[in-house]
Amino acid sequence: MESKFDWPQTKVNTRRRAVPRAVLIIGGAAVTNIELPLSFAEALVKIATETQQPMIAIRPLATFIQRLQANPGQLTMIHPLLAKTCLLAQSFRDIIPIIDSDISDVNPVQTHINYKDFLLYHYYGGMIYAYLKNFERAVEFFKLAVSAPAEVASAIQIEAYKKYILTSLLHYGKVPALPKYTAASVQKCLKLHCVPYAEFSAAYEKKANSVIKTELEKHKQVYVRDRNFGLVKQCMEALHRRNIQDLTRTYLTLSVEDITTQIGLGSELDGAKRVEGIIVRMIESGDIFATISHEHAGGMVSFLDDPNQHNNTATMDMINTQIQKATTITSKLVAVDQTLASMPAYFNRGLQMSDQNPFPESDYGMHMGYEAYVDEESFL
Repeated sequence: MESKFDWPQTKVNTRRRAVPRAVLIIGGAAVTNIELPLSFAEALVKIATETQQPMIAIRPLATFIQRLQANPGQLTMIHPLLAKTCLLAQSFRDIIPIIDSDISDVNPVQTHINYKDFLLYHYYGGMIYAYLKNFERAVEFFKLAVSAPAEVASAIQIEAYKKYILTSLLHYGKVPALPKYTAASVQKCLKLHCVPYAEFSAAYEKKANSVIKTELEKHKQVYVRDRNFGLVKQCMEALHRRNIQDLTRTYLTLSVEDITTQIGLGSELDGAKRVEGIIVRMIESGDIFATISHEHAGGMVSFLDDPNQHNNTATMDMINTQIQKATTITSKLVAVDQTLASMPAYFNRGLQMSDQNPFPESDYGMHMGYEAYVDEESFL
């Protein structure tokens, strides 16, 4: 039997010639039947993926979403296809405006979406935001997938929870509790299947470099297998940044060497050089306010106060706007949650965990294309 990429050259060339034709069909098709776009979209994604040209499918899929949506917050069955294709192509320009619009309208009657579409869209969307280092949005997307109504956690939700833990550590320095409406049976299942991540999180929140390194080495094979090792290593870098931020609350000046020792990198070769690089990046990004002087051997860091006291009218207006936005989103999410719970696929056993095949990649495509960039080289 021929493998996915081992067709005879004539068959490959035929399929590659078919891709532009499919793009033209989809790009110009009028949406008169809700099932027609999905058929075209699935066929296009299949051809584009099998011929290793995922990039060519992105624009037509984005166009179809715009034509199908009754409003920018409506979820369609094309959303997860587009998100997955963007991950394969590692191209996100066309999907960013789409995923930046919060989903507030889940209408299975109008758009023919199902429970799995909701999970996969938010799982893939979280992966996209993680790649772009927008960890706040990544956390929100993974949380939406994890907390969706279910009797037992699905394989998708378990994978999402692993990334929810790591992206939460990157953004917050800790793992926030899941929403109260997350089913107790789901939370129990998540804890059972994500022990290495829970242990890493517990060690991380202690901010002890040696303890975290021990946990990392203990479960390294698991993180590599799950294609999450890049995120884990980013957590280590983020820990150093947080420990440096803690020092700014205690000291006015410290040598680079002292900082290196206090954050647990004193025993590393070129540790001081690495720490100085971290401090420079933190100053550039506004994470700390400081200056580095090399008048003293090894360098001296002077910590400064934040020049913005955040007590002006603009800051208060921004806070009020965010509060109003959060209130609106919360009310919309309640409606979305009720719709999801009523979907027949919510009870589909095919989405549930299986001891024999817990993560069926052919079904969920959870890792497809992801290993190409979620590793220590591309995430550091």
